[in-house]
Amino acid sequence: MKYRMRGSIEWVQVGKISLDRAGESRDEVCDVKRGDAGTIHETLYDTRVVETPTSYWKIHDVGRYGVKILDECPRLTQERVGTSAIWCGP
Repeated sequence: MKYRMRGSIEWVQVGKISLDRAGESRDEVCDVKRGDAGTIHETLYDTRVVETPTSYWKIHDVGRYGVKILDECPRLTQERVGTSAIWCGP
């Protein structure tokens, strides 16, 4: 999966936090279907996306201008994003 501005998306995950009949909360990773609606009273879904690691801009400057970079400087970055939770009632 690619998007316009940067690199590839490494993974997309849908998280589900639900409250069962006993009032206990459950946190799980799921696919996009709703699940067993008979035992779930309230459910929150959110989506998490992680980008494939890419080089920092400083690394590009090293190659372009031949400058040196300190060993302790990070070489890669990995962008992460999450959506707002979506609530589904019984």
